[in-house]
Amino acid sequence: MRVRTVLKGLGIAVVAAVVAVAAILMSVDVNQYRGVIEEQAEAATGRDLSIGGPIELSISLSPAVVLQDVAFANAPWGSRPEMVTARRLEAQVELLPLLSGEIKVKRLVLVGPDVLLEVNEDGVGNWALDLPASDGAAETAAAETAAETAADEAATAGRQALPDLQLVRVEDAVVVYSDQSTGEKRSLSLAALEAAAQGWNAPLAVQGSGQLDDLSFSLAGTLGPLSDLVNQATVYPVVMKVEAAGATVNVDGRIEAPEEARGIDLGIAVSVPEPTATAQAFNATAPADLPALRLDGRLSDTQGGWAVRNLAASLGDTSLAGALTVTLDGPRPKVTGTLSSPLIDLAALLPSKGGEGDAAGAGQSADTPSRLFPDTPLPLAGLKAADANVELAVSRLVLPDGMALADVTGKVSLSNGRLMVAPASARAGGGTVRAEVTLDASSEAAPAVALTLRTEDVKLGQVLAEVGQGDLIQKGPTDVRLDLTGRGASVAAIMGSLDGGAVVSVGQGTINNDAVRSWTQDIALRLIDSLNPFASKDKYTVLQCGVVNLSLQNGVATSDRGIAVQTPKFHVTGSGTVNLGTETLDMAVKTGVREGAGLATANLANLVRLRGPLTDPSLAVDPLGAARTAVSAGAAIASGGLSLLAEQVIERTAEPEDVCAVALGQAPARASQPPQDQQAAPSQAPAPDNPLDAVKGMGENLGEGLKGLFGR
Repeated sequence: MRVRTVLKGLGIAVVAAVVAVAAILMSVDVNQYRGVIEEQAEAATGRDLSIGGPIELSISLSPAVVLQDVAFANAPWGSRPEMVTARRLEAQVELLPLLSGEIKVKRLVLVGPDVLLEVNEDGVGNWALDLPASDGAAETAAAETAAETAADEAATAGRQALPDLQLVRVEDAVVVYSDQSTGEKRSLSLAALEAAAQGWNAPLAVQGSGQLDDLSFSLAGTLGPLSDLVNQATVYPVVMKVEAAGATVNVDGRIEAPEEARGIDLGIAVSVPEPTATAQAFNATAPADLPALRLDGRLSDTQGGWAVRNLAASLGDTSLAGALTVTLDGPRPKVTGTLSSPLIDLAALLPSKGGEGDAAGAGQSADTPSRLFPDTPLPLAGLKAADANVELAVSRLVLPDGMALADVTGKVSLSNGRLMVAPASARAGGGTVRAEVTLDASSEAAPAVALTLRTEDVKLGQVLAEVGQGDLIQKGPTDVRLDLTGRGASVAAIMGSLDGGAVVSVGQGTINNDAVRSWTQDIALRLIDSLNPFASKDKYTVLQCGVVNLSLQNGVATSDRGIAVQTPKFHVTGSGTVNLGTETLDMAVKTGVREGAGLATANLANLVRLRGPLTDPSLAVDPLGAARTAVSAGAAIASGGLSLLAEQVIERTAEPEDVCAVALGQAPARASQPPQDQQAAPSQAPAPDNPLDAVKGMGENLGEGLKGLFGR
């Protein structure tokens, strides 16, 4: 007999056997095995499995089993009887590989699953199964030994007994997580989720879409083969793209130990074309019309935390680069690292100042004057949420008002609620700025604030030009010295408790009188212009020096002849108080015409009283101040307030040649009587126009000037 004939006969026999088996299976009502399936599920899990619908069997070389209306019982303490329900469960298995012991599932489809994951008040999840106990200790020990042996054998064999899933698809799924102890509840719905592979050792393609709470998302990517995941391969690749709320996140990298979530090395790329809209989708607030956001970096796990290398972030023209490490095994999360930037433009990122209609603060009516210093509590509780130690270097930092700082360097440290920025330095207006800031909210006491600031040779004209003040002043080298401390949980409380000193000294420069009168909001320049008897005649005022020297105690700033402006033709001196707690001021400012200026000082009403709320002070002129002017506020300040015009007017004090030196405490004031000819008769020089012209318009501009001074 030929071999060919034998093989042909065997082939016919096999086909006949398969047809016979198929015929037998098709004639069997598989629904009679419903009870067996349910009993076996309960024996394995300790919970009821019910199949409410018919069981269907499709016979072919890839038979399919379909179960309908499947329900798996919840824990006894659960909030509903079922933990999982599904409208349809379909599994298709290849028949021939079963002959060699392989289980190849061509398709596993789950339609309409409704999964409830909940945690009770004791922290126990309903997915923790209460397995049936064995009878007797011997049986228990034998079962444990058998389980250990089986586990070892599975590891040795590479766990090849697991099914080879080629396609898994979930449709119309809902997963709800509920924590009864905290009240937290999250909901995940999946329109479709599909994972497909050409085989056990082939990459797994994943794609799907759904909604997490109110946030819609979609994902697509490729994962490593299931065999690598099960056999704990040394490198498990991950490539994934997730889109949600207009943002796109791309992940590309590997995980060395996915079961332990260890050995993570992933490249992360985040793109947010419209950050404002994306923030709103996450129920967060963000300034309107933010430019596109881009974030790239490489994420890896470290001992006790995470690290981000090659960090590169950009928001419009603003960018940031560096490396950060987050440590999680301490009392609080701690962030350490270094960051650098060629440009941080806060003027472009932060909201612009509102119009006059925005002047009233939140909760205030339009008729209620707004505060310069808000009394809303600062979000200081967050300072204890984490620690930090970050070094920052910025080539160019543009502040919200447009002022630019160059070569900004600083070290930011945060420890248990104590925030320190020190040392910090920058270049501004051609000069240097150095500062140290501390905000200590580590104890139950009111938070403490300390500020030390020094500037050297900062050109005031250049700074004003950068903030849009145009041709107001040329040059004007400025030195600032601030040493302030305070306490409080709001800006208003801190300002109302300030102690220390503040000195501002301006050198030679040129003031454009026309520009000052036309549109500046700078209170100091407004004041100089209003008290300048030559402002209407001269286009420019040559500034020789200017000083503001304040001593602060418990929120009250005091100046005893500490305000001074000197020009070749006149000088201005001032004394008084500014109460930062009540936001009021009481100030006396005097103009003096220098010899050879061609103006009769005896006919100049040159003593001005300025007092009232900082947002809307009132102005008064002493008509007798032409001959007798009070210039020292020492006694009045010592007695608790300034009352130069309301009390007795003292004899005129002769002004020294350098009023700025007096303001800085470098020269004493000289007391003397006016010249005899001035006492005998008024000067015959032509009197100026109405003496009040020297301060005309000052009152209506002063409120706006003060608002400009404090950034309102």
